[in-house]
Amino acid sequence: MKHINHISINTRGSDEFPFSLSLFKKPFKISFKKPVVILAGDNGCGKSTLLEAIAYKLNLPTIGSYSTITDETFAPARSLFDLINIQWINKTHNGMFFRAEDYIGFVRSINTLKNELGNGLKEMEEYLQGYGLRLAQGALRNQINELENRYNGKLEQKSHGEGFLQIITSRITNNGVYVLDEPEASLSPMKQLSLISLLMHSAKETDAQFIIATHSPVLMGIPQSVIYFINDEGIKPINYEDTEHYQIYKSFLENRERFLKYL
Repeated sequence: MKHINHISINTRGSDEFPFSLSLFKKPFKISFKKPVVILAGDNGCGKSTLLEAIAYKLNLPTIGSYSTITDETFAPARSLFDLINIQWINKTHNGMFFRAEDYIGFVRSINTLKNELGNGLKEMEEYLQGYGLRLAQGALRNQINELENRYNGKLEQKSHGEGFLQIITSRITNNGVYVLDEPEASLSPMKQLSLISLLMHSAKETDAQFIIATHSPVLMGIPQSVIYFINDEGIKPINYEDTEHYQIYKSFLENRERFLKYL
């Protein structure tokens, strides 16, 4: 069962950011006719701001060190809160907001937590003994092991791309709404295909919905997705083959020498 039917966004008639962006100059609606909605467009068109605003409206947890309520980078998104209307089919509070720049902060927070748990083990050895010590040690070791098992080992020992994919895989666990901002940032083409497989499986088996901003023509090719293209004229649905991402990559791969000659 789908969760969101459509999201509509009004405008405020202001020249202040984010209303200075062409995307927010006039009202628009995003319909969820398919389980995956792709936002495409050039840098600076407003994709990330739109995703952050949707994530804030949905009150989604982030993987970063701060929540959408306290994170200063969400200030423009919070200004859109009253202008966003979500028409639900089956309301849910499950889901996640993931953006590439939060990854490093997340790994650091996990390592900090593990270090704190490790220090707690050492402190207990000074104050406890016998059965009480063994019980406390077991509880803390279980928490450390649970962290490592959830992310299939130590994230700091994985490559950027492996860590990215492991976090996304571990957090997409139910039929919620998942908002992903450029999840391909550190993924090789093969890992992007792995991500597509995960998204397709989750959409089919758990009724998860996804809103994804991407520059990747690989991710834009996800079956059962609808693509919205953002430019100076606003936002509108577009066929995969009509996106500039597909056309530029196709032209480059078919004849890169001729393509580069005219740059």
